[in-house]
Amino acid sequence: DVCSSDLAITNALGSLQFASGSDGTTLYLSYIDADSVGHVLKSLNGTSSWTTLGNTFGSSVSDLRMQVNPANGYPTVLYLSNATAYFRDWNGSAWGTQNTLASSLLSADVAFDASGNRTFAAVSTDYALTTYYYKSGSTSVTRTKSISSAANGAARIVCAGDRFYLAFADRGNYG
Repeated sequence: DVCSSDLAITNALGSLQFASGSDGTTLYLSYIDADSVGHVLKSLNGTSSWTTLGNTFGSSVSDLRMQVNPANGYPTVLYLSNATAYFRDWNGSAWGTQNTLASSLLSADVAFDASGNRTFAAVSTDYALTTYYYKSGSTSVTRTKSISSAANGAARIVCAGDRFYLAFADRGNYG
């Protein structure tokens, strides 16, 4: 359960994640509920009442990732539903169009650089790890790159400075 003085989420199934807005005062919380639906909540300084940020996400959601775009201060959600990854951007008043990243996936992750360019890392059901790069503000892939054909289920991506860093386990090298 997640609790604060004005919030109690009693049906959280998983993928709890906090993110801070680039303004330093907005706090976001994303989670998947027991019905496999994704949610995002927002609070100012973590002290104001938590409010739902737009509509919920999908059905049969198995993973939910959230990152704040430093170029505009708003969150992007990436979620897996029935092995397909989708992403949506918050525009300040509503979630934008649902965009499909890829299908037949085991996992996916997203990171932004300081300019708002984003890279997704996705592991397919046949263990291929691919990255997808999107220029700031674009919902069309700019570049894809095959990284490994033997990724072990999950990959995580972060950005530090002007570089994206990718971590994954390789099925051919366990030790």
